[in-house]
Amino acid sequence: MDEEVTNPPAISVRRMREDETGAARSLAGLAFSRPENAFFSPPPQTLVAERDGRLVGAVVPKVFALPDRRRCGGIFWLMSDPQARGLGVGGRLVEATLGYFEEHGCREAFACVEGHNTSSSNLFAARGFAVLSPAEQLRRYGLLGTVALWVKMFRFGVDVGHFLWARPGATKPDNPGRVRGEERTGRIGAPR
Repeated sequence: MDEEVTNPPAISVRRMREDETGAARSLAGLAFSRPENAFFSPPPQTLVAERDGRLVGAVVPKVFALPDRRRCGGIFWLMSDPQARGLGVGGRLVEATLGYFEEHGCREAFACVEGHNTSSSNLFAARGFAVLSPAEQLRRYGLLGTVALWVKMFRFGVDVGHFLWARPGATKPDNPGRVRGEERTGRIGAPR
């Protein structure tokens, strides 16, 4: 059996050093499409994952406040080197980011995930995140807070095809009947 598979080298997560900006940008070039990675400019709080002296992952944690002054954390630009996928790099980065948020007094954490990105969805679900429907967002934050959250988490306030994941997750399930206007029976398409 391959020694690297059964006993992979350690992966450490730490804050990015100033001289690693270029390496982090190169990593974004491997992890994201060309138009998307052109927007990546790693800020000082970027966390990096290192294996054998080489950057194999990065994430940008951002702390922000909603209009009710609730401190929250947003997970941005979570990436791993394609050659290091499956080694737990993403999980280590998310765990370190959650620690960063705790250090900064955040009560909630958010991530925006493309709908077809099963790996990221599974990674966040395994750490207590859940998709927040628009109805749950409105219940939890009100209209002003929801709009502020969208502006903070989505590019230009909207990111078609993406889901907002939150930790903690939804406090109560949505009623699909109310969404479709079928409040009497709770069943979609049932006669009134």
